[in-house]
Amino acid sequence: MRQFQLAYSLKVLLWLFLFFGGLYFARLFIIPMVFAVLLALLFMPFCVRLEKYMHSGLAAFICVLLFISFCIGISAILFWQVGNVFEDMQGIQTQVQQLISEAKTWIEEKFGLSQQKQDKIIENSSSNGSEGSEVISAITGILFGFLVDFILVVVYTFIFLSTRTKFYNFILQQRLPSEHAETKIIINNIQKVSQQYISGLAIMIGCLWIMYGIGFTIIGVEHALLFAVLCGILELVPFVGNFTGNVITMLMGITQGGGISLVIKIACTYVTVQFLQTYFLEPLVVGRKVKINAFATIAGLVLAELLWGVAGLILAIPLLGITKIVCSHIPGLQPYADLIGSDEKKKIKKKRLIKI
Repeated sequence: MRQFQLAYSLKVLLWLFLFFGGLYFARLFIIPMVFAVLLALLFMPFCVRLEKYMHSGLAAFICVLLFISFCIGISAILFWQVGNVFEDMQGIQTQVQQLISEAKTWIEEKFGLSQQKQDKIIENSSSNGSEGSEVISAITGILFGFLVDFILVVVYTFIFLSTRTKFYNFILQQRLPSEHAETKIIINNIQKVSQQYISGLAIMIGCLWIMYGIGFTIIGVEHALLFAVLCGILELVPFVGNFTGNVITMLMGITQGGGISLVIKIACTYVTVQFLQTYFLEPLVVGRKVKINAFATIAGLVLAELLWGVAGLILAIPLLGITKIVCSHIPGLQPYADLIGSDEKKKIKKKRLIKI
C-alpha cells in the first residue's frame, strides 16, 4: 500500500514538473495563443450578432479590425504625448543636471566623497562605449518581438472566431456522450467569466484614464494625458502596475521642476483614485466576476510571473478563474476549486447556454 502511494505521489510530481516545464519552455508559442483565446471570447457575442447578417469570416474580420483600430488609437495618443515630452526635453535635461549636481553636493557634504571622485566612479562604471549600442539593440529586439506577438494574437483571434465551431466540437469529442451536457456548461461558464472579467477590466481602465486625467490636470502635471493613459494601461499588471505608473509620474514631475509639493499632490491623487477604484469601481465592474481568494491570487501571480514574466501577471487572474470553473465540475478536482475560490459559498446554477 505504501509503495503504491509513493509511486502515485512520484507520478503526480513528475506530471507537475512536465506540465510547468512545458508552460515555461513553450511560452513563446502559448502566450500569444492564450491572449487570442481571451480576445476571441470577449468578441464572441458581437461576432455572433454580426453573423446574422454576413459570413462568419467577414464578421470575425470586423471584430479583429475593431481591436486593431483601438490599439492604433491608443498608440497614436501615446506617441502624440511622447512627442510633446521630447519637445520639452531641453528643459528636462537642464532640470536633471541640476538635480544631479545637488545630489553630488549632498553626497560630498554627508559622506566626504568629492565630486571629482564621484565623476571618476561614474566614468569607470560607464567606460564601455558599446553599452549605448547594446541598449539600442535590446530595445529594438523587444519592439520587434512585441510586433511579432501582436500579429500572432490578431491572426489567432481571427482563426478562433471564424472557426470556433470546429474547436467546440473537438472539445466535445474528447468527452463521453453522457458528459456532453456538463462539458457545454463548463465551456459556457468559462466564456461568461472571461467576457465579464475582460470587459470589466476594460471599463475600469477607461475610468482610470478619466480620473487620473482630471486629477493630474488639476494638480498641474505636465502632459497629464500621457501619464493618465500610462497609469490606466499598467493596471493590466495587478497590484504593482498602477503604483508603478504613479511612481513614473512622480519622477517626471521632479524632472520637470515640480518639487516635493507636486510629488505630494500626485501621491494624494493616487490614494484618492485607489480609494474610488477599490470601493466603487472593482465591486461594480470586476470584483464579482472572478471570485478568487487572496492566497490563490498572490500565489498564482508569483507563479505566473516566474513562468511567463509580465504576460503571466496579466493572464494570471483570468486563467485562475478558468481553472476554478474546470475544477468545480470535475469530482476529483473540486477540493482545488474550493482552495482557489473565495470563501463565499454559492450554488452553481445551470443557466441558458450562450450560443457558440
